[in-house]
Amino acid sequence: MAVRRRPLVDGPPLELQVFRGDDWISDDGVPPLERWHKARFEWAKAHPDDFRLGGDVLDMLRERAAYRRGLYP
Repeated sequence: MAVRRRPLVDGPPLELQVFRGDDWISDDGVPPLERWHKARFEWAKAHPDDFRLGGDVLDMLRERAAYRRGLYP
């Protein structure tokens, strides 16, 4: 039996599951969608065994790169 286990997580916060631009506006000049992608990535890094945000960290990096290349709106 494993002695060290990660604590169970209820799931990702609702703000990370569905993008709402009004929740991610700030004064630093970073677009809201980019801030949302970063927050999702950070959550996925902290919870590597949880794929409820649509994949693992590598999947999110691919999605973020596609957004930056202009493949996503």
